[in-house]
Amino acid sequence: MRLVTWFPTACFILNFRSFWNEFILALTLTRSQEFRPVTVALQYFVSQSSSRVEWGPLMGAVVFAIMPTIAVFLLFKKQFVRGFVGIYK
Repeated sequence: MRLVTWFPTACFILNFRSFWNEFILALTLTRSQEFRPVTVALQYFVSQSSSRVEWGPLMGAVVFAIMPTIAVFLLFKKQFVRGFVGIYK
């Protein structure tokens, strides 16, 4: 009964991360800039520079892009760890 709450929480966090990082589907389905997710916008941010990548602004944008994933993990970290530890008990 203990896995009923912890394991689904761990699965939720992993699925959230994979949906947040979905790149190919978002790249294929979006045409305008206002509907583009952050991951696709980062790719356009890199490809717009003609000769070289400006690493400072790019890394700032990457930190901004991973903040929701970190926030979800920090919110559910206790259940996340218990979900994986509970499997092996």
